[in-house]
Amino acid sequence: ADVNEEITGSLALLNSVTPLMAVVLNGDKKSFYYLLDHGADPNKKHWRGMTPLMMLQQALLDEPEMTKALLEHGADPAAKTVDGSDALYFAMKKGNTESVKILQQYLQNPKPTK
Repeated sequence: ADVNEEITGSLALLNSVTPLMAVVLNGDKKSFYYLLDHGADPNKKHWRGMTPLMMLQQALLDEPEMTKALLEHGADPAAKTVDGSDALYFAMKKGNTESVKILQQYLQNPKPTK
């Protein structure tokens, strides 16, 4: 199976959502890391331009480890939605203090030192 294939079916809300996006939305960490380790594209966008990184910043809890994992797997922190918002905007709006710091690091230097 293709880990980047869009989920299809009768659920309109899943329109153009990939498995990686779905596990981010559901908070399924085990599947999240499995998909990343098996080639899931962290830059794939759904119809409104949202990436898994942006979706993660809107989650219930701040997930800095998952934020960092997406970035380490090539997620573009500067990617924009159709209305021009980016992951940093969503993280700041949600109050994700730790993820904001990580995103700012990656925006300044895509390969920050540990």
